[in-house]
Amino acid sequence: MKGTCAVCGQRKTVHRNRKSGKLTCTNCFNRNRYHDPSTHKPCSTCGKVKPVVSRTESGEPICLNCYNRNRYRDSSKHERCSKCGKAGHVATRTESGEPICLNCYSKNHRKDPSTHKLCSRCGKAGYVATRTESGEPICQICYQRQRRADKAAHPA
Repeated sequence: MKGTCAVCGQRKTVHRNRKSGKLTCTNCFNRNRYHDPSTHKPCSTCGKVKPVVSRTESGEPICLNCYNRNRYRDSSKHERCSKCGKAGHVATRTESGEPICLNCYSKNHRKDPSTHKLCSRCGKAGYVATRTESGEPICQICYQRQRRADKAAHPA
């Protein structure tokens, strides 16, 4: 249902949180769940302690990275993209249900002005690459600068 998220305050599709009873959007729910240690278990694939997003047929926990990796590699779920014609993982679908690959989706999404917001760091309008903890948009350029600065400060 459409409503106002109690966490970020944005009007979008919301669901009632079973624990708190608040209306929460999917992004905020997942962000809070990621930081909730009670949802963390050792992944049956990689062994890392992370939030559980799915389970195997035998009930073993799977983390998001392993779930996405397995789903992306499963060729039985691949379809031919309606934009470029290449067979691969389906990122999204058109309103009529035709598959769109991740590459075509990313290109169209980044060019779509309706997805552009004013960056909270530089103030320029652009594609939202990520958001701050408080939900403020960060453009692709500022996000890349931040990542390079973090790598320089914390070399591996």
